[in-house]
Amino acid sequence: KLVTTREVKRMVEMVGTLGGWEEVTVSNEAPGIIQQVLVDLGDKVKKGQRLVLLDPREATLALAQAEANLQAAKKALTQAQAEWRDADINLKRIKELHGEGIIATSQLDVAQTRFDAIEAQAHAREADIDRHRAMVDFARKRLGDTEVLAPIAGEVRQRLVSIGEAVKEKTPLFQLVITDPLKFQGTVPERFAPDIKMEQPVDVQVEAFADRLFPGRVLRVSPAVDAQTRSLSLEIKVPNAQGLLKPGFFAKGQILTNVD
Repeated sequence: KLVTTREVKRMVEMVGTLGGWEEVTVSNEAPGIIQQVLVDLGDKVKKGQRLVLLDPREATLALAQAEANLQAAKKALTQAQAEWRDADINLKRIKELHGEGIIATSQLDVAQTRFDAIEAQAHAREADIDRHRAMVDFARKRLGDTEVLAPIAGEVRQRLVSIGEAVKEKTPLFQLVITDPLKFQGTVPERFAPDIKMEQPVDVQVEAFADRLFPGRVLRVSPAVDAQTRSLSLEIKVPNAQGLLKPGFFAKGQILTNVD
Protein backbone atom coordinates (compact mmCIF):
# COMPACT_ATOMS: atom_id res chain seq x y z
CA LYS A 1 0.00 0.00 0.00
CA LEU A 2 1.07 3.55 -0.62
CA VAL A 3 1.70 5.33 2.65
CA THR A 4 0.78 8.97 2.74
CA THR A 5 0.65 11.59 5.43
CA ARG A 6 -2.25 13.89 5.89
CA GLU A 7 -3.04 16.75 8.20
CA VAL A 8 -5.30 15.90 11.11
CA LYS A 9 -7.47 18.79 12.15
CA ARG A 10 -8.30 19.05 15.82
CA MET A 11 -10.73 21.49 17.33
CA VAL A 12 -10.10 22.89 20.79
CA GLU A 13 -13.36 24.02 22.33
CA MET A 14 -13.69 26.96 24.67
CA VAL A 15 -16.60 28.59 26.47
CA GLY A 16 -17.02 32.10 27.78
CA THR A 17 -18.75 35.42 27.38
CA LEU A 18 -18.70 38.17 24.78
CA GLY A 19 -17.77 41.59 26.10
CA GLY A 20 -17.33 45.06 24.71
CA TRP A 21 -13.98 45.97 23.21
CA GLU A 22 -13.94 48.87 25.65
CA GLU A 23 -16.47 49.80 28.32
CA VAL A 24 -16.44 53.22 29.98
CA THR A 25 -18.53 54.78 32.71
CA VAL A 26 -18.91 58.48 31.91
CA SER A 27 -19.12 60.85 34.88
CA ASN A 28 -19.14 64.62 35.40
CA GLU A 29 -16.20 66.66 36.65
CA ALA A 30 -18.31 69.43 38.25
CA PRO A 31 -21.51 69.28 40.30
CA GLY A 32 -24.68 70.81 38.89
CA ILE A 33 -28.22 70.40 37.61
CA ILE A 34 -28.82 68.28 34.51
CA GLN A 35 -30.21 70.69 31.91
CA GLN A 36 -30.19 68.46 28.82
CA VAL A 37 -29.64 64.76 28.13
CA LEU A 38 -28.64 64.49 24.49
CA VAL A 39 -28.37 60.72 23.99
CA ASP A 40 -30.19 57.65 25.24
CA LEU A 41 -29.98 53.88 25.47
CA GLY A 42 -28.68 52.27 22.29
CA ASP A 43 -27.57 55.50 20.61
CA LYS A 44 -24.27 55.50 18.76
CA VAL A 45 -21.93 58.30 19.79
CA LYS A 46 -18.70 59.72 18.43
CA LYS A 47 -15.67 60.53 20.50
CA GLY A 48 -16.03 64.08 21.82
CA GLN A 49 -19.80 64.19 21.23
CA ARG A 50 -21.85 66.02 23.85
CA LEU A 51 -23.83 63.66 26.05
CA VAL A 52 -25.13 65.87 28.87
CA LEU A 53 -25.37 69.60 29.51
CA LEU A 54 -25.36 70.91 33.06
CA ASP A 55 -26.90 74.26 33.96
CA PRO A 56 -24.07 76.70 33.07
CA ARG A 57 -25.36 79.84 34.81
CA GLU A 58 -23.36 79.52 38.03
CA ALA A 59 -20.18 78.60 36.15
CA THR A 60 -20.69 81.50 33.72
CA LEU A 61 -21.02 83.98 36.59
CA ALA A 62 -17.96 82.53 38.30
CA LEU A 63 -15.93 82.95 35.12
CA ALA A 64 -17.12 86.55 34.68
CA GLN A 65 -16.15 87.35 38.27
CA ALA A 66 -12.74 85.72 37.88
CA GLU A 67 -12.08 87.70 34.69
CA ALA A 68 -13.15 90.93 36.41
CA ASN A 69 -10.79 90.18 39.30
CA LEU A 70 -7.97 89.59 36.83
CA GLN A 71 -8.59 92.94 35.14
CA ALA A 72 -8.59 94.68 38.52
CA ALA A 73 -5.32 92.94 39.39
CA LYS A 74 -3.78 94.11 36.10
CA LYS A 75 -4.74 97.71 36.89
CA ALA A 76 -3.27 97.38 40.36
CA LEU A 77 -0.05 96.04 38.85
CA THR A 78 0.15 98.94 36.39
CA GLN A 79 -0.24 101.40 39.27
CA ALA A 80 2.35 99.58 41.38
CA GLN A 81 4.84 99.52 38.50
CA ALA A 82 4.39 103.27 37.98
CA GLU A 83 5.06 103.93 41.66
CA TRP A 84 8.05 101.59 41.47
CA ARG A 85 9.54 103.61 38.57
CA ASP A 86 8.98 106.87 40.43
CA ALA A 87 10.59 105.47 43.56
CA ASP A 88 13.56 104.25 41.53
CA ILE A 89 14.05 107.67 39.92
CA ASN A 90 13.76 109.34 43.32
CA LEU A 91 16.24 106.94 44.92
CA LYS A 92 18.82 107.56 42.19
CA ARG A 93 18.42 111.32 42.65
CA ILE A 94 18.81 111.02 46.43
CA LYS A 95 21.94 108.90 45.99
CA GLU A 96 23.48 111.54 43.72
CA LEU A 97 22.71 114.30 46.24
CA HIS A 98 24.04 112.19 49.08
CA GLY A 99 27.22 111.53 47.12
CA GLU A 100 27.64 115.28 46.69
CA GLY A 101 27.14 115.74 50.43
CA ILE A 102 23.99 117.77 49.98
CA ILE A 103 21.64 115.56 51.99
CA ALA A 104 22.08 113.45 55.08
CA THR A 105 22.42 109.67 55.19
CA SER A 106 19.11 109.46 57.06
CA GLN A 107 17.30 110.88 54.03
CA LEU A 108 18.98 108.30 51.79
CA ASP A 109 17.88 105.56 54.19
CA VAL A 110 14.28 106.80 54.04
CA ALA A 111 14.34 106.82 50.23
CA GLN A 112 15.86 103.32 50.13
CA THR A 113 13.26 101.98 52.56
CA ARG A 114 10.45 103.50 50.51
CA PHE A 115 11.89 102.04 47.31
CA ASP A 116 12.20 98.57 48.86
CA ALA A 117 8.59 98.65 50.09
CA ILE A 118 7.22 99.77 46.72
CA GLU A 119 9.34 97.17 44.90
CA ALA A 120 7.98 94.43 47.17
CA GLN A 121 4.45 95.67 46.55
CA ALA A 122 4.99 95.55 42.78
CA HIS A 123 6.25 91.96 43.01
CA ALA A 124 3.20 91.10 45.11
CA ARG A 125 0.93 92.54 42.41
CA GLU A 126 2.76 90.39 39.81
CA ALA A 127 2.07 87.34 41.94
CA ASP A 128 -1.58 88.39 42.13
CA ILE A 129 -1.74 88.34 38.33
CA ASP A 130 -0.54 84.73 38.24
CA ARG A 131 -3.02 83.76 40.93
CA HIS A 132 -5.96 85.43 39.19
CA ARG A 133 -4.99 83.94 35.83
CA ALA A 134 -5.05 80.51 37.45
CA MET A 135 -8.49 81.29 38.88
CA VAL A 136 -9.72 82.33 35.41
CA ASP A 137 -8.37 79.11 33.92
CA PHE A 138 -10.10 77.10 36.65
CA ALA A 139 -13.38 78.96 36.16
CA ARG A 140 -13.14 78.44 32.39
CA LYS A 141 -12.57 74.73 32.95
CA ARG A 142 -15.57 74.58 35.28
CA LEU A 143 -17.69 76.17 32.58
CA GLY A 144 -16.36 73.67 30.06
CA ASP A 145 -17.17 70.87 32.48
CA THR A 146 -20.87 71.70 32.18
CA GLU A 147 -20.64 69.89 28.83
CA VAL A 148 -20.01 66.19 29.39
CA LEU A 149 -18.38 64.65 26.31
CA ALA A 150 -18.01 61.06 25.15
CA PRO A 151 -14.46 59.83 25.83
CA ILE A 152 -14.78 57.06 23.22
CA ALA A 153 -16.80 56.28 20.10
CA GLY A 154 -19.31 53.58 20.91
CA GLU A 155 -22.90 52.94 21.95
CA VAL A 156 -24.88 53.91 25.03
CA ARG A 157 -25.21 50.79 27.12
CA GLN A 158 -26.95 52.46 30.04
CA ARG A 159 -28.35 55.90 30.85
CA LEU A 160 -28.16 56.73 34.54
CA VAL A 161 -29.50 60.32 34.87
CA SER A 162 -32.54 62.43 34.01
CA ILE A 163 -33.20 66.09 33.21
CA GLY A 164 -33.49 68.25 36.33
CA GLU A 165 -31.47 65.89 38.49
CA ALA A 166 -28.90 67.43 40.83
CA VAL A 167 -25.62 65.55 40.60
CA LYS A 168 -22.47 65.69 42.65
CA GLU A 169 -19.09 65.60 40.94
CA LYS A 170 -17.96 62.17 39.69
CA THR A 171 -21.56 60.93 39.42
CA PRO A 172 -21.94 58.07 36.87
CA LEU A 173 -24.07 59.39 34.00
CA PHE A 174 -23.73 56.84 31.18
CA GLN A 175 -22.09 53.58 30.35
CA LEU A 176 -20.59 53.43 26.86
CA VAL A 177 -19.40 50.31 25.09
CA ILE A 178 -17.50 49.63 21.88
CA THR A 179 -19.31 46.77 20.11
CA ASP A 180 -17.15 46.39 16.99
CA PRO A 181 -15.05 44.44 17.51
CA LEU A 182 -15.99 42.43 20.59
CA LYS A 183 -13.86 40.47 23.04
CA PHE A 184 -14.67 36.82 23.59
CA GLN A 185 -13.23 35.92 26.97
CA GLY A 186 -13.15 32.25 27.83
CA THR A 187 -11.07 29.28 28.88
CA VAL A 188 -9.72 26.00 27.55
CA PRO A 189 -8.51 22.99 29.58
CA GLU A 190 -4.84 23.15 30.48
CA ARG A 191 -3.97 20.09 28.37
CA PHE A 192 -4.58 22.19 25.27
CA ALA A 193 -2.26 25.02 26.35
CA PRO A 194 0.60 23.92 24.03
CA ASP A 195 -1.78 24.03 21.04
CA ILE A 196 -2.89 27.65 21.51
CA LYS A 197 -1.08 30.29 19.48
CA MET A 198 -1.62 33.97 18.87
CA GLU A 199 -3.71 34.87 15.79
CA GLN A 200 -5.18 31.37 15.50
CA PRO A 201 -8.61 31.42 13.84
CA VAL A 202 -11.63 30.78 16.05
CA ASP A 203 -15.22 29.96 15.08
CA VAL A 204 -17.58 31.58 17.58
CA GLN A 205 -21.15 30.41 18.18
CA VAL A 206 -23.95 32.00 20.21
CA GLU A 207 -27.44 30.71 20.98
CA ALA A 208 -29.15 33.67 19.30
CA PHE A 209 -27.65 32.58 15.94
CA ALA A 210 -27.22 28.87 16.52
CA ASP A 211 -26.75 28.02 12.84
CA ARG A 212 -24.11 30.64 12.19
CA LEU A 213 -20.37 30.82 12.83
CA PHE A 214 -18.68 34.14 13.54
CA PRO A 215 -14.96 34.29 12.74
CA GLY A 216 -12.48 35.51 15.30
CA ARG A 217 -8.78 35.31 16.15
CA VAL A 218 -6.83 34.64 19.30
CA LEU A 219 -5.89 38.05 20.68
CA ARG A 220 -4.34 37.28 24.05
CA VAL A 221 -3.29 34.18 25.96
CA SER A 222 -2.82 34.12 29.71
CA PRO A 223 0.79 33.39 30.70
CA ALA A 224 -0.40 31.07 33.50
CA VAL A 225 -2.93 28.32 34.07
CA ASP A 226 -5.53 28.84 36.79
CA ALA A 227 -4.49 26.55 39.64
CA GLN A 228 -8.07 25.95 40.82
CA THR A 229 -9.86 25.31 37.53
CA ARG A 230 -6.83 23.93 35.66
CA SER A 231 -7.80 26.09 32.69
CA LEU A 232 -6.12 28.66 30.49
CA SER A 233 -7.76 32.04 29.89
CA LEU A 234 -7.99 33.46 26.38
CA GLU A 235 -9.25 36.60 24.69
CA ILE A 236 -10.60 36.36 21.16
CA LYS A 237 -11.12 39.35 18.88
CA VAL A 238 -14.47 39.01 17.09
CA PRO A 239 -15.43 41.50 14.34
CA ASN A 240 -19.02 42.69 14.67
CA ALA A 241 -19.61 45.14 11.82
CA GLN A 242 -23.28 44.15 11.46
CA GLY A 243 -23.93 44.51 15.19
CA LEU A 244 -25.55 41.08 15.46
CA LEU A 245 -23.51 40.05 18.48
CA LYS A 246 -24.16 41.68 21.84
CA PRO A 247 -21.91 42.08 24.86
CA GLY A 248 -22.99 39.61 27.50
CA PHE A 249 -23.84 36.77 25.09
CA PHE A 250 -22.71 33.35 26.30
CA ALA A 251 -20.54 31.93 23.56
CA LYS A 252 -18.68 28.82 22.49
CA GLY A 253 -15.56 28.83 20.42
CA GLN A 254 -13.72 26.29 18.33
CA ILE A 255 -10.02 26.87 17.87
CA LEU A 256 -8.51 25.01 14.95
CA THR A 257 -5.17 23.36 15.72
CA ASN A 258 -3.27 21.30 13.19
CA VAL A 259 -1.46 18.09 14.07
CA ASP A 260 0.68 16.29 11.47
